[in-house]
Amino acid sequence: MKKTIALLLSIVMCIGIIPMTFAAEMNFEDVKPAAWYYNDVKIAVESGLVNGKSETSYAPEDNLTYAEAIKLAACMNQLYLEGTVTLKAGNPWYRPYVDYCEDNHIISKNYNYNDNATRAGYMEIFANALPAEGLKAINNVPNDAIPDVPSSRSYAAAVYKLYRAGILTGVDEAHNCDPLANIKRSEVAAILTRMMNEDKRILFSMGEEPEPTKEPEPTKEPEPTKEPSGGNTPTELTSKQFLMYAEDVFTITGKGTILTGKVVSGSIKLGDALQIVHSDGTVTKATAAGIEMYRKNLDSAEKGDNIGLLLNAEITKDMAARGDAVIGADADFTIANRLKGTLKLLSSEEGGRKTPIAQEDKAQFYYTSDVTGRFADLNGEAVAPGETRENVSVIFPKSAGVWYVGQELTVRDSGRTLGTFIVTEVIAGVAFEKEETTPLSIVTQPEDVMARVGKTVSFTVVAAGGKAPYSYQWEVSNGETWNKLSNTDENTVTDADTDTVKLLSTKSVIRLRCVITDADGNSVISNEAILRYIVRNIHGRL
Repeated sequence: MKKTIALLLSIVMCIGIIPMTFAAEMNFEDVKPAAWYYNDVKIAVESGLVNGKSETSYAPEDNLTYAEAIKLAACMNQLYLEGTVTLKAGNPWYRPYVDYCEDNHIISKNYNYNDNATRAGYMEIFANALPAEGLKAINNVPNDAIPDVPSSRSYAAAVYKLYRAGILTGVDEAHNCDPLANIKRSEVAAILTRMMNEDKRILFSMGEEPEPTKEPEPTKEPEPTKEPSGGNTPTELTSKQFLMYAEDVFTITGKGTILTGKVVSGSIKLGDALQIVHSDGTVTKATAAGIEMYRKNLDSAEKGDNIGLLLNAEITKDMAARGDAVIGADADFTIANRLKGTLKLLSSEEGGRKTPIAQEDKAQFYYTSDVTGRFADLNGEAVAPGETRENVSVIFPKSAGVWYVGQELTVRDSGRTLGTFIVTEVIAGVAFEKEETTPLSIVTQPEDVMARVGKTVSFTVVAAGGKAPYSYQWEVSNGETWNKLSNTDENTVTDADTDTVKLLSTKSVIRLRCVITDADGNSVISNEAILRYIVRNIHGRL
């Protein structure tokens, strides 16, 4: 049903004004058959995905606003999950769609709803409009492969998700994203068509086949150096063992911190005591303060339910992360970073790699997030594409987790699926390998900008090294001291605590810089950047 969901659309998810009667031919005078977006507009309109601005005008060059993007995301999500759309406009017209997206964790921050959406801005919204199964990766797009979207950017995860799903390909042959530009209605038609029709998605690759790794001499696995923090290794899940992996973490004003995910085993009731198991092997105790599913408050949930789990007020967003395991207070699981299992590799014809996997090779093991592991023991020679090998040992050098016998992990490399790893044994003990870190530094400095008065401009800084996550604080100079740039300043367009800040050019020279601090408290300060204004002469020219 979900693969052909566009055929089920019976309402208009409009970003235009006037409803249309769908016909075999379009009457849009501004959408010519030679235009690159002609077929996308035709499909989107005839499927009910989008309207024209009038019966004869589609307005392909008009920009999409944040309110319109949020409405589209809400309608796509409700249709995907429930098979119909019941949302209607309110006062203001976009309020019901905003509420829906907040309740269903599609958006987690406030927007200037009537502003034109940037490409990065709408991507952050659309990347959450469908569940993970609706945006499966089909393309090899490694981190940092998109030239103008370093993986350190706050919006990078959303951009790479849509590239990998075949929704976006970029604005040029190099696959640049142009993240701070606005998004046009012509582009929206293509994106909606691909979002709701899997057969319309674009296959491409931005990564190279990894070079064969020389197989070293087999080495003996080191003995665990740290005792497990709980329980015995379970041979199988039981109906009493509550387990859920966090797929997303949100904070909603007035509610608190919410973890979303699918209940893997057991059940949960309001007020139940919980444990959140983090990737460093530590545990945070919490309480189930609320349970939601499809915008309904529940008293309990059980295996197979996709839920939003509201935690007690003491738990903040930075105390949980995607991939964390949520278990019951009395659940008997071992926290470990060592597994044994059966490795099944795809053949090259099936889309797998062309070269064998050798001992000590690294890969990403996906369940609700990617965890990097290495093959510590292959139980023989290198494993060839298409081969199945039992009793393979995997170590996760920098993370731990809750695993269970029978769990199937997807093995990936640079976004490409290599095969599966089915867990047959969870090995007690957490023994992280030493992590080499480089000092915190700035690799991209903010640059000076000249702009006309009233124009919005962006300043960006990119950090590397140290310990993530980073925090950002932009500062402005009054000529003598540096002061924090406030979000309430009249010329501040976007938050001053992210890696990119937007300012409105006024009739004054603005000097600014960014202070970046890593998780260990180490700080670096960027170079000074200057925003100068341009005044028109009496002839109206620059």
